[in-house]
Amino acid sequence: MFLDANEIRKIEGNVKAYLQDGILKKDPSAKDLVGIYMQNAERSFATASLLLDISDSSELKKANKMEPDFETYIWVLVASYYSMFYAANALLAKSGLRTSEKIAHKATSDALVVYFILNNKLAKSMYESYQESMSIAMDLTKQDMETFMKKAESLASALEDERRKRGKFQYNMKLEMKRSKAVTSLERAREFIKEIRTLVRK
Repeated sequence: MFLDANEIRKIEGNVKAYLQDGILKKDPSAKDLVGIYMQNAERSFATASLLLDISDSSELKKANKMEPDFETYIWVLVASYYSMFYAANALLAKSGLRTSEKIAHKATSDALVVYFILNNKLAKSMYESYQESMSIAMDLTKQDMETFMKKAESLASALEDERRKRGKFQYNMKLEMKRSKAVTSLERAREFIKEIRTLVRK
């Protein structure tokens, strides 16, 4: 579902505040960063693709001396999202806009709406893909870190007991679901980068 009128008003207010606070800046020299952002987008996408290939291939796991059950679908999602994030920043830079490091992800997302979605320069479906990928990546990395910390605490307090009962490292999602989400995210990133590449070349 796309943004409703209240959400759009809120986002427009956010962007106005970002500009006042220097979180989003109008800077003609930002155009010099387009190539760097697109290179980062392409490399992040290539990284996501490679991680998916390794996760799916027993031959690649063996060649790289990895365990047979090695998989990194969460990081496919994260790298896919970052490829979109960098591409989005390339598009902003092309228009003379640059975000600061402070709340960069939210500022980038909101700026996309105001400068590219509301005026139909970028398809709404592209923004929806971007939002979905951002949400999943942020949620998964948070879950991954929380799971890791719980695991570390458990190991520190009861190492012997943990050794006896430890099985495979489990996340909240089943492996098949993680892979499905990773593949979907990679395809979204592919389409998003393709669209942005066209826009920044104009």
